[in-house]
Amino acid sequence: MEALKTTERLSRVSGSFLWVGLWAHPTIFTRVTPAPTSTFSCPQSHRKFSAPRHGHLGFLPHKRSRRHRGKVKTWPRDDPSRPVHLTAFLGYKAGMTHTLREVHRPGLKISKREEVEAVTIVETPPLVVVGVVGYVATPRGLRSFKTIFAEHLSDECRRRFYKDWHKSKKKAFTKACKRWRDADGKKQLQKDFAAMKKYCKVIRVIVHTQVSPVTSAHTQLARSPLGSPSPTPASRSPGKCQPKNTMKLLPFRQKKAHIMEIQLNGGTVAEKVAWAQARLEKQVPVHSVFSQSEVIDVIAVTKGRGIKGVTSRWHTKKLPRKTHKGLRKVACIGAWHPARVGCSIARAGQKGYHHRTELNKKIYRIGRGFHKEDGKVVKNNASTSYDLTDKSITPLGGFPHYGEVNNDFVMLKGCIAGTKKRVITLRKSLLVHHSRRALENIELKFIDTTSKFGHGRFQTAQEKRVFMRTLWAKPSPETLWPGTLRLLCQAGVYVCAKCGYELFSSRSKYAHSSPWPAFTETIHADSVAKRPEHNRPEALKVSCGKCGNGLGHEFLNDGPKKGQSRF
Repeated sequence: MEALKTTERLSRVSGSFLWVGLWAHPTIFTRVTPAPTSTFSCPQSHRKFSAPRHGHLGFLPHKRSRRHRGKVKTWPRDDPSRPVHLTAFLGYKAGMTHTLREVHRPGLKISKREEVEAVTIVETPPLVVVGVVGYVATPRGLRSFKTIFAEHLSDECRRRFYKDWHKSKKKAFTKACKRWRDADGKKQLQKDFAAMKKYCKVIRVIVHTQVSPVTSAHTQLARSPLGSPSPTPASRSPGKCQPKNTMKLLPFRQKKAHIMEIQLNGGTVAEKVAWAQARLEKQVPVHSVFSQSEVIDVIAVTKGRGIKGVTSRWHTKKLPRKTHKGLRKVACIGAWHPARVGCSIARAGQKGYHHRTELNKKIYRIGRGFHKEDGKVVKNNASTSYDLTDKSITPLGGFPHYGEVNNDFVMLKGCIAGTKKRVITLRKSLLVHHSRRALENIELKFIDTTSKFGHGRFQTAQEKRVFMRTLWAKPSPETLWPGTLRLLCQAGVYVCAKCGYELFSSRSKYAHSSPWPAFTETIHADSVAKRPEHNRPEALKVSCGKCGNGLGHEFLNDGPKKGQSRF
């Protein structure tokens, strides 16, 4: 008790004396058992003091791409044992849909089960080969040795070399075209091709896409071989294209074609030069470059999103609610010294329109465009062995912001970079794949072609017409009858309001148990004339047999008795 009084007395003077007094008399303490802690932690009233960094530093700088078309910066390794082939292709992003397929991957639970997957449609019209480039190996890398262009270049190709095509004289490649016509020029071309075969290590071809509303005649006319006279109509001036057909390829306003160098792999250098020389001014389809179930790489420029803040651009955590001068910011942007902001600090700036390469995209289908077989146009490039519906890959109403896909297309698994109508570079994979996922054979059971504007329901326009026929039907035939015929209710004979010809008897006026006037018997055999309706197979058009006045419709299997019709 005395010790307790001493402690209380010291506590009035200072807290430190209190602790001294307490430690001097440990007998005054009793052990207190702590209460059990709750399983729920208290909510924090502050931000966490550490977190992983936001955003990958391998993609810096996040700025707008200098090019609109994806650039191939690395080509697949050449294998001389394989035949000569292209290693890339160009296409245009059309849109997305989904498919249903059965998974064939033994050892997985999902094997032999159906799976719904999203796919992207890339329209790939045939490329046109218009040039050959040879490269020689130097200690500093590859150097261009020879470049040879074809004799005929289309306007859509030559437009790419002009900034203002309308004001120009349109004389590009005029001299290059003359080399294919005179004897001296042909000899020089033979020497250039021979020099390529002798000195070059890498051969690439110059190709361009077909985007304009018309296709140049070089897609129809084959170039004459060296040493033989080439056809030169009097109406064609040197360097200009042949007459054009009027087939529209892509739903674009664009008139400039996209031009690209694509490397040739396989075979010897001489075989590559011969392959390129034989295909000048000719089309190369996509199915000659890629194959079904192949794994490829996609190179494109992403969708541009403009200037964005740090929260949207780097996905950093927002500051607390009452933060001064905004909360969608980064609280600390670095130390005082060094007196500069580091490159790894998240800052506001450009988001989107970045050059990106996505590896290992699976090809689910290489579809063929509209073509003729036995004089008929074939459009069933979205049919499968399970779904035999005659339908094309274009959904009802077309792809949003794109339109119809009428040319060859490539169906890729998942999504790809870029917006609609953007040019996409498809490259053969740099790796040799051995995994079961990469080697799996894709067999689609169903491809969705419903409308992508809202919630689609119908796969084809015919299916929609059949289902919506009752809603699209015209008003009931009774409302089409003349007023005199519709209002008369007394017994007797009903005549045509236009010509007075006898039509029906009143005995069967309400025999169908309906308050609306309808008849099952006619006065004469030729009282009415009937003809089928093209959009209503369940009804026949009924008109007066004398003057042809429209009376209504005959509905099949809708009379007072089974199998009897009514008018």
